[in-house]
Amino acid sequence: MRNTSKALRDETTMKRWFATLAVAVFGLPVLMSCETNRNEVLQRGYAPGIRCADRDALTPSFAYANMGVRCAKDLPAAPKNDQAVSCGGMQCPPLQGYQVGCNAQEHCEYTNADASGWRQRDVWIFLPPGTFQMGGRDVEGGPANERPVHEVAFAKGYLISRYEGTVAQYEACEDSGDCSAPSVSDWDGEGFGVNRSAAGRGDHPQNGLKWNQAQAFCKWMGGRLPSEAEWEYAAAGPTRRTYPWGSAPVPDCDRAVFNEAGTISGYGCGSGGTMAVGSVPAGASFCGAMDMAGNVWEWTADYWHDSYNGAPTDGSAWITGCETPYRVRRGGGFSGADGESDSDAGAFDVIPEACMGGDASTGLKLTGAPCETDDECFGGLCLTKEFLGSFGLAYEVPGGACSKLPCVDNAECGEGGFCFDTTPFSGMPLSLCLPACEDFSDCRYSEGYQCYSDPLLPDASACLPGAIVVAIKCDDGVCDDNEKANPDLCVDGCGCGDGVCDQWDNAETCIKDCP
Repeated sequence: MRNTSKALRDETTMKRWFATLAVAVFGLPVLMSCETNRNEVLQRGYAPGIRCADRDALTPSFAYANMGVRCAKDLPAAPKNDQAVSCGGMQCPPLQGYQVGCNAQEHCEYTNADASGWRQRDVWIFLPPGTFQMGGRDVEGGPANERPVHEVAFAKGYLISRYEGTVAQYEACEDSGDCSAPSVSDWDGEGFGVNRSAAGRGDHPQNGLKWNQAQAFCKWMGGRLPSEAEWEYAAAGPTRRTYPWGSAPVPDCDRAVFNEAGTISGYGCGSGGTMAVGSVPAGASFCGAMDMAGNVWEWTADYWHDSYNGAPTDGSAWITGCETPYRVRRGGGFSGADGESDSDAGAFDVIPEACMGGDASTGLKLTGAPCETDDECFGGLCLTKEFLGSFGLAYEVPGGACSKLPCVDNAECGEGGFCFDTTPFSGMPLSLCLPACEDFSDCRYSEGYQCYSDPLLPDASACLPGAIVVAIKCDDGVCDDNEKANPDLCVDGCGCGDGVCDQWDNAETCIKDCP
């Protein structure tokens, strides 16, 4: 059920309102663009995702060839086992169905008692209670979103999977009906495509995973997505390594599956994409986790925040305080090159506008952000072509847009949004959240959104899909300066009153009436 308010649950009321709004607000055909809106990652001078502190944001519904998953798991409560194995001075807690031993890094490592098929890679490493300094140190030269460095204390231990989730594992999850098919529809890795066993990649990390798919897979594995803090601790350890393997040497293909050459042919150290999990053992982290730098980016449970101000200090996932439609990914991918952003051939990385704060009670953040479902809009709804189509309206909303309707005031719309009153145009006392803007650069312009400003509402400049015009009847028979002529209501007798055809004037009337 959609998260609409009680006032809009009556279908007749909704249909009538949307039909009116469609004429009033969605008045012109949408101008589409194949380019996805993004802000490029800063040129950092090192392979992005390779340092333990590196972090990035991505829309959870994006399907990329370099997106995978690593899972975490909570240890079930169990009585103390006096016969338990001890590794590195730590007694290994029991885990039913698994055999425990010490790995090369002297950490407790659990292997599935049934090592057949996909279970060969069903291996978990125990991270005992401890503390570490989370974030990028100034000497590493990373961006501000990695700071401030802060202490995180884990009161109890947890398990992290030794390997990224493999194709064989994911296909078994698909066979069970708990996982859906991966996709690379948003970026195919320059032809690398989806990893499948049929292509001989059963031991590669499963790529093409959206956030919900990664979450479902970890649940099937008996675990969950790791928090960002859990991920970084497993990579950096208590002594704060720069890279998973240590503070030196600098990244190379002996330690990470990345784009060392800096060209498309260099993807995956010349392999064209991913490699089998664990292919670079010299890159193991302090606890023995493999491929925590390169191969595929890995989803975490956290929402994106542009700094660690206010971040949890107990190692839990940060899912309150500043909700956005983006999730944190860690670890880098096969396409990242030294000195370049891992921008998937320069077309698809999405780095959100800075999240400016607030709390969970304020509801929607990043009004107008891309979405596929209401769940991504945190208390609002996702305006999509399909949603409008359910009311018989054929209007494009490129990539979806988070909104909230009705709204009462700007506070409900979050930072960067305002509550737009449609009463003057729809004739109904209803309002919705729209993203504020000053010019086109504030909007998802490359996706077909424009910054609209109406003279009747000087404080209400909004990003709206396509060449949006508000229906203003030209009662004097002339389309005056700044009036945006609606082709349905403002054709006969109307032209461009300033004598110049600009982007806002009705093309048909301008052809007839302008010099």
